[in-house]
Amino acid sequence: MDTVTALRRRGSRPALSVPEGPSLPVVTPAPAVSQAGFGDQNQILPAALEAVPAVAACRAETADHWIGKEVMSARLDSSTELWAVPCFAGAYNMGHDWYITGPGGRDPRPARLASTSDEPTPSTINGGYSPETRTITAFAKGRGVGDCGTASTWTWTGREFVLTEESEMRECWGVPADYWPSTWRTR
Repeated sequence: MDTVTALRRRGSRPALSVPEGPSLPVVTPAPAVSQAGFGDQNQILPAALEAVPAVAACRAETADHWIGKEVMSARLDSSTELWAVPCFAGAYNMGHDWYITGPGGRDPRPARLASTSDEPTPSTINGGYSPETRTITAFAKGRGVGDCGTASTWTWTGREFVLTEESEMRECWGVPADYWPSTWRTR
């Protein structure tokens, strides 16, 4: 605050008067693994996942909508899989719930995706998984042009998904997401 580089309450104090921030946490992604048979097209939910009540509710919500076919899957390691179940679609936002399972979708449990503003949830809006970077990303738009909302990234460490980056723009001011204030980041 009160510096020439402040986002709010700009002042005359030089930028060098801002104290150095704390060290950023280090998050190391798990090694990449083969994705043969997995992906974001033509995926069919395993029976064990279909039997989860929350999944059944999502499937009922999207049964007559194109989003119902937007199932995503990935191999996290030789005994762990990731599944994304489509749950809703709006004008510019689409929601998925994410589940971590054993082979073939066995023993499903909701993913825990932490945020800087909410309790962990298995849900993303406009989410996707990148097997190359081992990340789930989400971009919850506040309106269609995408000039406000929240953008988040979680990285698979081999044990869990950890929030590694988040930015948020609460006011719709025409600011592209690349320029939103960062609310969380790691190295």
